[in-house]
Amino acid sequence: MIGAVLLFEDNFVNIVSITFTTLIFIEIINVYLEVHKLHIVMVISFISTIVVYLLTMVLLRATFDVGYIFAIGAMEKIGILTLLCWLPFYLINFIYKVYFPEAHERIA
Repeated sequence: MIGAVLLFEDNFVNIVSITFTTLIFIEIINVYLEVHKLHIVMVISFISTIVVYLLTMVLLRATFDVGYIFAIGAMEKIGILTLLCWLPFYLINFIYKVYFPEAHERIA
């Protein structure tokens, strides 16, 4: 949230919309990066997450500016914020896996 406030000078409703959307995207990306084998239940979970998110946007119109979220400028801000929040954790995880591989990875 602090990153959104510092990076983007929008009103509070737009900042909440950007940060919540970023949170949803980061959580989905994190789950799929940690999984070694994709299962149908995970795909159903992903689809249901998106559906619940879209329903939340429709039902909580006072909290979300739906027209703003789907604008190109907002999508760029969501993408930048998602990358800035997710990339450090991904790099740390990647470096950790390179220097401390799991037992089955060391054997191969």
